[in-house]
Amino acid sequence: MSRQDLLEIFNTRTPTIAPSMLKCDFGNLHREVELLEAAGATLLHLDVMDGHFVPNLTYGPVVVAGLRQLTSLPLDAHLMISQPADFLDEYLDAGCDGITVHLEAFGEDTASLSDTLARIRDADAVSGVAINPGTSVSSLDGVLEQADQVLVMSVEPGFGGQTFMPIALETLRQLDATRDPDTTLAVDGGIGPTTIGDAYRAGARVFVAGSSVFDRPDYTEAISELKATASAEPLIMPIIALVRPGCTDFDVENRIQGNLDLPLNDAGRAQVAATIDQLAAWPLEAVFTSPVNPARSTAEAIADTLQLPLQVQVELQNIDHGLWQGLSLEEIKRKSPKILKQWQESPELVRPPEGETIQEALARALSVLKKPMKREVSFAIVTSDPLTTLLGCAITSDRPEFENVTGCRGQDQLIAIYSTNGRIPATDPDHPWRTQAATGSLVSVSSENGSTPGG
Repeated sequence: MSRQDLLEIFNTRTPTIAPSMLKCDFGNLHREVELLEAAGATLLHLDVMDGHFVPNLTYGPVVVAGLRQLTSLPLDAHLMISQPADFLDEYLDAGCDGITVHLEAFGEDTASLSDTLARIRDADAVSGVAINPGTSVSSLDGVLEQADQVLVMSVEPGFGGQTFMPIALETLRQLDATRDPDTTLAVDGGIGPTTIGDAYRAGARVFVAGSSVFDRPDYTEAISELKATASAEPLIMPIIALVRPGCTDFDVENRIQGNLDLPLNDAGRAQVAATIDQLAAWPLEAVFTSPVNPARSTAEAIADTLQLPLQVQVELQNIDHGLWQGLSLEEIKRKSPKILKQWQESPELVRPPEGETIQEALARALSVLKKPMKREVSFAIVTSDPLTTLLGCAITSDRPEFENVTGCRGQDQLIAIYSTNGRIPATDPDHPWRTQAATGSLVSVSSENGSTPGG
């Protein structure tokens, strides 16, 4: 196939699903190719790894030449190898219709990279340049003129089956805003039903898909689903984002914070900055918080950075632990061992000295949620633990006011996200921050500061 013919596929058959042959059954390669052709695949993506540029070792030009004999589908080779310019002719002679090389394989030598891309074009093949997740878009300056395709890695190259890295979305957006209209954006790594829509909206039009095709029993259904999901309108999902504030010195010293007013420490401020980066991906409309630090200072940073209105509610103060506030657990054991034992057995009923019960604190905090939930708006609540954990448990309980709240448990130890209308879909377990279908439960209950629920 000529360069122009493959570019025509990229430009007219979007979204283009490129099955990654890394995940196929090489013991039954001919049959796999027949199934992919029958499924409507428009090209095959070949992950070539040398065990040096990346730690994994796959196949070389001999296998590519054998594959060329089995199909007329375009073969798009992704060379994850050192010194790719030295091996270029071998892959072109093997029958590759497109070749992508890594910018990182050339170091600072962008002139050699440009020359390599020009050689690919001169051989009537589609030229591509790939960049890793941590590589700046500005590193491509002076190179894009020779690239027909930019492949944005959404995982670290080297292995299949990895989790999609959201940083790739910003890379795609930057490239989409500045690219030549004739340059195609592709994305590789963790592409499946829960991630392909975001990547499409960020500007990608070619999607390398491994597990999401080859782990399915029906390749036709898998490819059709990916195509339909890519360009589908995103679901409207009002959400509640429960956020624990950054840590204080009390967290470091394992002291009961309660509703004492405490400043963030240096680590806490860094945690808040990281949390803001996570929250930026969600369509929040307001932030609710306590008048007491560190919750308030955390919420103010979120609201200021994301330009959201801030509402300070006294009802969102953390549980009042009374005379226990400021003490360590060992100190409490010495001062009031009997009450502590009763409280540990029934914290919802027993008050710390001059404090309040969990039930009392939870009731006042839940009262704040009723109005925004009725309006179906998306908002963040910043409270200190244990109140944050209690709110998370209450939201996913059988309380009638939360009967439509759903989500899916994830692994991020930062914040908790819930849908408020039951339309959040079942999340791919590898992608707790992204959703695409119509059922689920708790999304991501976690700890911003690493403190225990007793904090």
